Amino acid sequence: MEPILRIKQDIRQAAGQTAAVKDPDAALLFCYVAACGGSCALPPPQQLNMDEARLQKARSLLVLYNVCADSQGPQKPRKEVEYDPAELRQARAGDEAFAGLCQYYESALGRMMRKSELEILYSVYSGLGMPAEVLMLLVNYCAGRDRLTPRFFEKEAYQWSRDGVETYAQAEQYLANLQQRFSRQGEIMRLLGIRDRRLSESEQQMVDKWIHYGYDAGLIALAYDRTALRTGGLKWAYLDSILESWRAAGYKSRADVEAGDGQAPVKQGPGAPPAVRRGEFESGVVAAVTKRYERKRMQREQTRQARLEELRKRNPSFAENEKALGLCASRAARAAAGGDQKEVARLRQESKRLTEVRAAILRGLGCDEAYLDPPPDCPKCQDQGYIGAEMCQCFRQACQQEQARVGEARRSGSA
Repeated sequence: MEPILRIKQDIRQAAGQTAAVKDPDAALLFCYVAACGGSCALPPPQQLNMDEARLQKARSLLVLYNVCADSQGPQKPRKEVEYDPAELRQARAGDEAFAGLCQYYESALGRMMRKSELEILYSVYSGLGMPAEVLMLLVNYCAGRDRLTPRFFEKEAYQWSRDGVETYAQAEQYLANLQQRFSRQGEIMRLLGIRDRRLSESEQQMVDKWIHYGYDAGLIALAYDRTALRTGGLKWAYLDSILESWRAAGYKSRADVEAGDGQAPVKQGPGAPPAVRRGEFESGVVAAVTKRYERKRMQREQTRQARLEELRKRNPSFAENEKALGLCASRAARAAAGGDQKEVARLRQESKRLTEVRAAILRGLGCDEAYLDPPPDCPKCQDQGYIGAEMCQCFRQACQQEQARVGEARRSGSA
């Protein structure tokens, strides 16, 4: 089956996202797909005046940026091809390589294969033409991820084929690259505080993009910290826009950003990080005040955690309630990731009930919710420094004071 590219978004949105890729070949391929009505087979490279490598890179970029879906390979081969049991027995008896693959697969399963499993294995083996030893490595890969199911095996086999894996040496290198990618993904997930769920498809694509661009851990950690400061949590589009703006400015590490005071040009539009008017403050002033606000936020969080710990020790019921609230939030996140909206709604109700119980416990201890959440110095921006895309007056005033202080120090030094 021919590779199919399908534009996933509204055409104007997709065009804007394609422009953000900043790759002429990707833009040309996008225009071709759009001219074909938004869905078409991948054209021959010469039709777009490219070679195969450039065409595949353009395709990968459009998929990576979530502009297009890449629906290569059959969707449900088992429904398309049903084998007669005698044909499967003959294939296993008459093809020594396939017989060895079957034995290897069953050894990994710890049992004999069912007919449906044997059908998929034979469909992959005969349809893709991959050597049995390559498919054995794929069996190891699936088993290592605890996902040795017929459908996952089939899906990964077609992905390997699309990615040009044909020999044992190529498969070994492919697995080494995958392992490196998974390691980086795990590192980034830990930086973002994601420990109890898998990434969604869109999140996965964004993380893969960051890995592709070579962002180091310090750079991503700094972007996340500023995202949390200005939005109150993990906002993926906001975080990505910060990283994109730093990339556009040529920053490759945290040290580069800090050397440039972190105020690189940023994207405009919804979700873009707030900008400072050019020339409004001297270099380093905004960075110094931002760090001050970050410390303020950290101190509030430390106070909150200390008070929580104190209440847990004073009252076992409070400690149990906090544990139940945390477990409820974790289960809700997993349910949301799995698309179980009914369970999400039930857990929201349970969280509401537990919150009311906590309020009653706090009243009994002579406290209230404000005790657990110390009020910010600025109620307008909640000490984030920004309200939406606008610099809060408190932050601007702090920058003005810092600039005056720096100017005074400079004059005193020259006197």
